[in-house]
Amino acid sequence: MKKNIILFVIVVFSILLAVSVYLYFKKQTSHIQPNQNQTEQNQQIKINHGPCLSSDEIVKYKTIKKDAAQQDTEIYIYNSENVENNVVKIENIYRGYHPIESYKCGIYMIKFFNYNSSGNQKSNFRAELWIYKYNGYGENLITLDDYSFDFRIDPSETYAVLQQGYLGTDNYSLIIKSIETKEDVFVMPLQYITDKYSSFIGSIGMNQWTKDGKYFWGDIYDGANILTFFRIERDSWKVEIFLAPAGTMGGDALNPELGYITYDNGAPWTGMHDISEEIRNEWKKEGKLNYFYLYNLFTKKQILVDTIDDPTWNFEPDWISDTELEYYVPSYSLSDGEISESEFENYYAAKERKIYKINEK
Repeated sequence: MKKNIILFVIVVFSILLAVSVYLYFKKQTSHIQPNQNQTEQNQQIKINHGPCLSSDEIVKYKTIKKDAAQQDTEIYIYNSENVENNVVKIENIYRGYHPIESYKCGIYMIKFFNYNSSGNQKSNFRAELWIYKYNGYGENLITLDDYSFDFRIDPSETYAVLQQGYLGTDNYSLIIKSIETKEDVFVMPLQYITDKYSSFIGSIGMNQWTKDGKYFWGDIYDGANILTFFRIERDSWKVEIFLAPAGTMGGDALNPELGYITYDNGAPWTGMHDISEEIRNEWKKEGKLNYFYLYNLFTKKQILVDTIDDPTWNFEPDWISDTELEYYVPSYSLSDGEISESEFENYYAAKERKIYKINEK
């Protein structure tokens, strides 16, 4: 009898041990991808890393297109020796022009839930602004019920800049919201701009924070044209307005640290062979040139950077440092008259890179 009891205890203990081992490994593997048993308000992707980046680490991304509106993104953490430390895959990120921002203690993105790729959305579709810490913990910060699918996070990771409503609605505004409390700390309706400049009726654009997080830059645009810039001072929430020079377009590059903007006097870049060819030939007949400028929004000083004979050229300006502007010019001139589309493509592919340096004392 005693022997049977001992045998029974051994069998029960073995079963419990096997179940415990099974549950342990199941728990470990379930953290590789977001756990579907958790609430969609937070998720955990288990990686061997702390919640914040160390001083010698950087983040890189690789996007994987999912459908017309969504992408999956692989996030890689590298150290100063360019050694890959971790890889995190996050699914169902909005495929906007500005889908992700990364800072020292978080990766920020807009995520879709219950999105229907056919375009007919269910009543339970949601778009949310999420943060993922570098230890893989993610949570919903703001549900974007009445906000556009765009955002900017300040460098201290204290505020989120959003747009509420849309052009034509009474509540169309730029919102600066506390990430911690979710309260609106600053609201700037479009009417604030239009009351001062009634002719500048357009949409609100978001640019970026300065590196120290003291100022946030935005603009008012109408189609491809930038009408005016505004700058908001953090904490005082004072707004300054700067008129954009004629010819400033959506592809021009703002220097938020020094207040420079690029622009040119050429025709709007079309990207279409036939239209560009027609405009280019007309300008050549008239002997016009395309002047590429820098303009300081604070001092109103204008600097001529370069001159070319193609009015439809896209200079592709980009600030690679506070004082260095990268841009491209044609490496040769096209012949007069009609040219083939392939010749036009080769012409743009053979562009020449240039760097312009500002002397700031």
